[in-house]
Amino acid sequence: MKQIILFLLLLFSTVSFSQSNPFIKHIYTADPSAHVWSDGRLYVYASHDIAPPRGCDLMDEYHVFSTDDMINWTDHGEILRASQVPWSKPLRNDAKFMWAPDCAFKNGKYYFYFPHPSQDPWNRNWKIGIAVSDKPASGFKVLDQPLIGLPDNGEIDPCVFVDTDGTAYFYYGGGGKCFGAKLKDNMCEIDGNLKPMEGLQDFHEATWVHKRNGIYYLSYSDNHDKKNDTEGVNGNNRMRYAISKNPLGPWEYKGVYMDPTDSYTNHGSIVEYKGQWYAFYHNSELSRANGEHNDWLRSICVDKLFYNNDGTIKKVIQTSGNHTAQKNVTINPYPESPDVVSVKDFGAKGDGKTDDTQAFQKAMDYFGTKGGTVYAPRGTYLFKGSLSIPEAITLKGAFESVPSHNGIRDEGLPKPGDDGTTFLVTGGQGSELATPFITLNTNSTLRGVVLYWPTQDPEKIPEPFPWAVAMRGKNPALLDVEMLNPYNAIDASKNERALIRNISGQPLRRGIYVDGVYDIGRIENVHWNPWWSHKPALLKWQEENGEAFIFERTDWHYVLNTFCFGYKTGYKFGASSGSRGSCNGNFLGIGADACHTSVLVEQSAPYGLLITNGEFVAMNGEDPTMVVVTEANRGNVRFVNCAFWGPCNQNAKIDGHGTVGFSDCMFVQWDRNKEGRAAIQATGGSIVIRGCDFGTLAPQVSIGENVSRAIVSENTMKGKVTIDNKGKNTYIQGNLGTEE
Repeated sequence: MKQIILFLLLLFSTVSFSQSNPFIKHIYTADPSAHVWSDGRLYVYASHDIAPPRGCDLMDEYHVFSTDDMINWTDHGEILRASQVPWSKPLRNDAKFMWAPDCAFKNGKYYFYFPHPSQDPWNRNWKIGIAVSDKPASGFKVLDQPLIGLPDNGEIDPCVFVDTDGTAYFYYGGGGKCFGAKLKDNMCEIDGNLKPMEGLQDFHEATWVHKRNGIYYLSYSDNHDKKNDTEGVNGNNRMRYAISKNPLGPWEYKGVYMDPTDSYTNHGSIVEYKGQWYAFYHNSELSRANGEHNDWLRSICVDKLFYNNDGTIKKVIQTSGNHTAQKNVTINPYPESPDVVSVKDFGAKGDGKTDDTQAFQKAMDYFGTKGGTVYAPRGTYLFKGSLSIPEAITLKGAFESVPSHNGIRDEGLPKPGDDGTTFLVTGGQGSELATPFITLNTNSTLRGVVLYWPTQDPEKIPEPFPWAVAMRGKNPALLDVEMLNPYNAIDASKNERALIRNISGQPLRRGIYVDGVYDIGRIENVHWNPWWSHKPALLKWQEENGEAFIFERTDWHYVLNTFCFGYKTGYKFGASSGSRGSCNGNFLGIGADACHTSVLVEQSAPYGLLITNGEFVAMNGEDPTMVVVTEANRGNVRFVNCAFWGPCNQNAKIDGHGTVGFSDCMFVQWDRNKEGRAAIQATGGSIVIRGCDFGTLAPQVSIGENVSRAIVSENTMKGKVTIDNKGKNTYIQGNLGTEE
């Protein structure tokens, strides 16, 4: 009597269970198909292994389970059994073949797809049945005929994927064959012909398709058998996957994302729920715990799934306890350490609509003076105010390297908010002098985020905004950040030993400003390119006003691998506007392309600007010039092994009272209007030109009467050596042309 009462409870009511793997323990289940529906719950449609088992021919009575927290699960009871299939004849030995199902939602209805033989012999008469309901977990009615358009001897393991544009696709397969096709809008007929899924390696069965960041993923189980293992893998079927830009392939195989379980088979699904991806699968752990381990008495499980930055799937770690304890072991720190907190725990929404300024500041202030990491999980966070990152605090997003989001400029590519952690900045619009969006302080760090100003119009002259990031104190750090379209990007003044590394974007007015620095600063791998917009009005304004890198008072700045494109001035060196002095620094592998002036030196320190392996192109404006040294300069500027090209008027204009040197450099494409201009025009100061190559048929060097000293030696020229020398203290020797 007690057994009857329990059966009735399971049949006619919902029963709740607390989650641990396997997360369903009152019956044996397999082949989990997980979906998130509009009510906000996650539903799992599973097959049912009946004990005692008879291999795989005693599976019946599909159940549906759901959760809203991935911990507590509700069994909604049985939704369908074999005896309710009108087009199937009874099978020998009362066999039941209600194998792996799937469910889809479209046209306001839920469509439940399941495999079942229409008659004996069962393995030659597979059909795909369809049951329809207005509800996700009850009321399913089987249609009078199976899915239309499939061959008479079909396959198993249906999967239905509904794309973001509403198009539905059907997949199924077994025995090493996998097929796919579009579904008609009625969800009951194949639209066109089935197509073999090409590019899969060692396909067995269990097709599942999901989409992430515009990429389609097809996962499946393979044929691995421990009896024939040659790879040292203990166990049988593994879960593999492939990717494609098209829902019907061809597919690019990527590897194994789940090792064998303790069951001979495996069948999985992959789904995102509340910002976390999960892998569902089955094992035989429950039957083992019950003392009857059997490959055909299986139980459904779930564990967290993580992606690498390149979109590949990290191997899933199977757990036997509560899956929520699993960590993404390759991201460190992760918000389960006592030194790390999540902004979500302080009220941040990350929905792109709610102002998250106060929640972020509250999270960063949580640690006091002890230091720690504030983690902003994947999401789009809106900021109407400003943030100050306290001393010893790291504010960290989901990216482990600087990303790229040029989808606003180039259709089809990622846009800000499509992936990772994105900050939408709206505060301070209209004023450059407003408080910077983020202020870094002593030992504080910002890393792994995208900064985007959504109110800027890519087709118009930009609106002023304050600095995106201000770096203050000692040892502030800015790492792996994409600043897609700031008006002013980085104010790196009034600090010591600041570190700026792996930054990209399109600052519109100013990129990096350095001044008032009294101990060595470092700038590495910073690239400014028009990735956000190259619309005519905006780009013309940027070319007439933009300054990519500005250096004033520094103390041996070290600058490595930096680049800019499309600015009025690429690198500007001037006298300090906020303290005394100017710049001396080591610049290696720097570049400026499509500028009016690639390098502008208004002032440099006596110890010099040491520029090596540079690439400089000037072509915009009325008088494009790669290097301009003004009358005010009194310091040293040295270019070594640098290249200067582009349709310009001249490569360099040198004035002032300092010394400028070019050694082992290459010059081409000057005198674009054939006016007889020299590549290097010196009107003041001292000039040293040695071991360089001049590759245009035009004058190479002109030396004015106010030049105090000039050395031009051992250079090679195309055409005749043409040096206009009006200087009084010069040494010109050993220069060779291709013509006498």
